[in-house]
Amino acid sequence: MKYLLFCTIVCFAFFSCKTTSSPSGTSDTPTVSSRTIDTFDLPKEIQVAFYNIENLFDTQDNPNKIDEDFLPEGRYQWTSDKYQQKLQQLSTAIGAMGKAGPHVLGLAEVENATVVEELLNESNPALRKYEIIHEESPDARGIDVALAYDPVVFIYSSHKIIPYSLPEDPAYTSRDLLLVGGTIGSEPIYFMVNHWPSRREGQKESEIRRTRAAALARIAVDSLMNIDPEANIILMGDFNDDPTNKSISQVLRGEGNWEDLSSEELYNPMEQLHDPNSEGTLTYRGKWNLFDQILLSEELTSPKNALVYQKGSATIFSKELTVGFGRGSANPRRAVFRGKFDPEGYSDHFPVYVRLRVNQ
Repeated sequence: MKYLLFCTIVCFAFFSCKTTSSPSGTSDTPTVSSRTIDTFDLPKEIQVAFYNIENLFDTQDNPNKIDEDFLPEGRYQWTSDKYQQKLQQLSTAIGAMGKAGPHVLGLAEVENATVVEELLNESNPALRKYEIIHEESPDARGIDVALAYDPVVFIYSSHKIIPYSLPEDPAYTSRDLLLVGGTIGSEPIYFMVNHWPSRREGQKESEIRRTRAAALARIAVDSLMNIDPEANIILMGDFNDDPTNKSISQVLRGEGNWEDLSSEELYNPMEQLHDPNSEGTLTYRGKWNLFDQILLSEELTSPKNALVYQKGSATIFSKELTVGFGRGSANPRRAVFRGKFDPEGYSDHFPVYVRLRVNQ
């Protein structure tokens, strides 16, 4: 209980602050009082995406992390050529999601800030010139989350890590939650990037770990809404649960029905896309899961808001990212599968995206 109270206070203090440091070290004072967006130079639609890019490791040993498999002499013989090929494949997939890539992009399973920089700003000149927010997490394998954004569209204000902890098992570590605040035009907006604990020991056996992550995310959302009941909030991530599982539908309070949405609930447009027999973002034992989701605060569904979710725009982006042959022809095509490197592979997850309409 003390830890939850601490998180609430931290979130409140952090997002109440108007003057913060940007990634470049400069100081910004974003306008947060106006609810009317400045549409000058903004596109009519803004694309927000999330992609779990599956084990984007460099070839250097980090003695503090379990990264031995992804070394030249490791299990996957992870050489510079393989690393560069995966960068090329992933950056091509990101660019294919929209013109020059999404305006805001959440990422999971990145080893460090360098691999994100090399993925987005060095491997593909056709992509937007992204700014990147990344913090190291205590994950034992060294995989983290990050947020990349087009600074022409999103004006960064500040970010904060919410550390993950499990009181029932203090030794357990997982990825932290990344919260980023800023403005689009003069409209304040907050992004939260998540990568919740896996189902490695089984769905039910590991459920408590994800409900804990959901509780921490919900505390942050409630803190933002207490500060500003009209807050624009977008949660994205690999939640390792489907939209109807307890962590999403009950703890986080995700709702897939647009008409039934209350002001405290988060709209989850991904719920309508999931079919265990035919559609999702990854497969397991012949069934589809939809772990990769984007949820929005109720304010972003209001047609009167300066930024509005474009109804029906939620998309599982699988175009050209599938295996394309055999029994699993619709499955995501992985860069490493059963220990072997596929130069035409990408990730074991499909990316997802939504679009926001800019009201003039």
